Amino acid sequence: ATGTTSATVTTATATATGESYKVGDYYSKNGLRGIVFWVDASGQHGKIVSMAEEKLSWDTNGVNRLVGANDLKNGATNQAKGVAASVPSFGYCKSQGEGWYMPAKEELIQLFKAKAKVNATLKKMGQRFLQAWYWSSTEGDNDQAWCLDMYGGVAYKRSKEVVQPVRPIAQF
Repeated sequence: ATGTTSATVTTATATATGESYKVGDYYSKNGLRGIVFWVDASGQHGKIVSMAEEKLSWDTNGVNRLVGANDLKNGATNQAKGVAASVPSFGYCKSQGEGWYMPAKEELIQLFKAKAKVNATLKKMGQRFLQAWYWSSTEGDNDQAWCLDMYGGVAYKRSKEVVQPVRPIAQF
């Protein structure tokens, strides 16, 4: 006989004004699918992280190139500048669909703070955990960009040519 297993994944709770989410919930609406890692007080607006990731260098065009992606808090602002400059890591995030972008340094810190709940949902869904050094969209200087260690939460600047994971995020 063949056995089956199933995983219970928490999704939104309906409220009088709409759906309400909490950190760790699976979000699937309007073409966006991911795990909630931040919500506002209403629970109706927040940010999700993609279940997909790709190992890429931040930029493959060598050193001494600034693209103007210097926003520490808003990766969507950096995303527009990175895509305009044809930076591959930003292109990957854009290829995930409308609304996806590479997180800024502070957004990665928010994600790290929610890592336990996000990883619990990723595990239930059979997806890759957050357990590596991830690129942020925030440049540090001409040849370095900020990344975050999802093991310990340490942010530091690293050569843009180093290959490490990129995991897009989106707002809802």
